[in-house]
Amino acid sequence: MKIRIGIVTLLSAVLVLASGAQSADYDKVKKERKALMKSLSKENKALKKAAKGLDPVATEMLARTLASGFANIANPCLFPRGSGPGSRSKPAVWENWPDFEEKSKNARKLALLIAAQAKAGNMGEASNLAGKLGKQTCSSCHKLYRAKKKKKK
Repeated sequence: MKIRIGIVTLLSAVLVLASGAQSADYDKVKKERKALMKSLSKENKALKKAAKGLDPVATEMLARTLASGFANIANPCLFPRGSGPGSRSKPAVWENWPDFEEKSKNARKLALLIAAQAKAGNMGEASNLAGKLGKQTCSSCHKLYRAKKKKKK
């Protein structure tokens, strides 16, 4: 009897430690996810400015950087199941994973198209596309998969 109680106690302790470790892992991944999104937002603003300023080198570089970041958004390591609570990620991310991946791919494609236009010297088109990047790709994903920011009291 004492052995059974000891085994149950040991298993309970392991489960508690494992859930604590998982929670810590989720905290880490949520911070990484948030950092990626913030950097993409910052780079997107810089891209618009560079494209409006008709700077083909900066526009191409920023668009390629964004494309790289967009390729990482739908990485299951950044969005492991169960990592939604405590973040602005809605459950729909995991419920509609193929669509989430597709939106990430579309954002990447548009960023690469901007880079190609800048490289070719078509800054009017690069600027036009840069203006659409946030509205067409970021917003379409955020509307479905990101909760509104909670107001501070």
